Amino acid sequence: MSTLFVDTNILLSFYHLTSEDLEELRKLVTLIDNKQINLIFTDQVRSEFLRNRAAKLRTR
Repeated sequence: MSTLFVDTNILLSFYHLTSEDLEELRKLVTLIDNKQINLIFTDQVRSEFLRNRAAKLRTR
């Protein structure tokens, strides 16, 4: 199993993906669901994401 670390900027960039990008993201989600990839992020990343999410949504 591979491990993937995702930082806050990556999480926030999901709000600006194209439909092709979203299809690739769906493939990643499938790999995570099938336990082929272990997705990790820290409490700090979670906190930063929650703090900055609203601002990112306003700029969409």
